Amino acid sequence: MADNQDLTAIKGRRGPLRVDVGTEFARVVRFAITGVAATVVYWLTTNVMFAVFAAPLILASLGGHIVAGFVSYFGHLYFSFQVAAKHAIYIPRFVIVTFFTVLYNIAVVAYLPKFGISVPLTTLLIGVTIPIINYFLNRIWVFAGGFAANLAGETL
Repeated sequence: MADNQDLTAIKGRRGPLRVDVGTEFARVVRFAITGVAATVVYWLTTNVMFAVFAAPLILASLGGHIVAGFVSYFGHLYFSFQVAAKHAIYIPRFVIVTFFTVLYNIAVVAYLPKFGISVPLTTLLIGVTIPIINYFLNRIWVFAGGFAANLAGETL
């Protein structure tokens, strides 16, 4: 390990985990790029299904989410986190995280405006918190088994 690396120790179940802050920052940037790509795919798919194929908006949006979900999963697997594919482990975890973040989204949208929080502020809250929640859960749980360095207690 080079002397000029900025490292932070994180206590984990397997002892202290040393994280290279530069590496983690690069991972966050890749995560954001993948998220933007998935968002664009969602938007395009939804609008094509709605405008070209005359699908009802709810169905078009669901189709957009499904297609964007594939972009998100494979983008995070191979680009954001760059881990070996263990689909039997990662896909169920990814679906669970997606399910709960959708529930969180629905709950926030359903209830915050009832407490006087404006719709723009509510959607801004969702737009900021869901990517943070997703990064954290994808990093520490969904794709965690792919970080061989994590399992060995080595520097990432």
